[in-house]
Amino acid sequence: MRQAGFTLVEILVAMFIFVLVATIIAMGLRTVVNTQNAVKQQLLSLGQLQVALTLLERDMTQIVPRPVTDRDGQWRPALLGNDTRLTFTRGGLVNPLAQEQRSTLQRVSYRLEKGALVRTAEAALDQLSNSPQQTRVILTNVVAIKFAYLDKNNVAREFWPLVSGDQTLPRAIQVVLTLRGRGVVSRLFIVPGGVNLTR
Repeated sequence: MRQAGFTLVEILVAMFIFVLVATIIAMGLRTVVNTQNAVKQQLLSLGQLQVALTLLERDMTQIVPRPVTDRDGQWRPALLGNDTRLTFTRGGLVNPLAQEQRSTLQRVSYRLEKGALVRTAEAALDQLSNSPQQTRVILTNVVAIKFAYLDKNNVAREFWPLVSGDQTLPRAIQVVLTLRGRGVVSRLFIVPGGVNLTR
C-alpha cells in the first residue's frame, strides 16, 4: 500500500519546473525594465532635440540686419558665420513695459563644443570687455554640425557674408547636425529680410 505524499523524484521535478518558470519570469521582467529605460532615454533625447530645434528656429526667424561692435572695438556684420559657427543679431527679446534697461535685440552664437551644441547670448549688442554672456548647452551627443548659407541664387555657401562689409542677410540657413545614435538631422530656416526673398 502506498502512502499519500510525493516521492523525491516528483519533488525534484516540481522544483525544477518552478525554477524554470521563475527564471523565465525574471528574464521577462528584466527585459521589460531594460526596454522601459531605453525608451525613457530615447524620449529624453528626442525631447532635447525638439527643444534645440525650436530654439534654433526661434532665433533664426528673428534675425535682424543690425551690425555690432565687438569687445575689441571692431565692427562685425549682423550675421557672421562659417560652416561650424554662427553669430547673429536677433530681435524679439521680450522686455515687458521696458522694466529693464536693455534692448529687445540680442547677439546670439551657436557652436559645437566637446560634443555639445552650445548657444551663447550676449547681454549687450555693442560690447564692452565686461559684457555678461549667457552660455548654455542645448543639445548633447552631437558628433558634428554644419551651417550653410543660401545666397540669392539658392547656392549653399560655407561662410557669410560673402564679401567683407556686405550687410545683406542670406536667404536661408541650413543646419545639419550629426547625432550619436540618431544619425543626421537637417533643417532649413528662412531668414526674414534675407537677400531677394520676393523672387
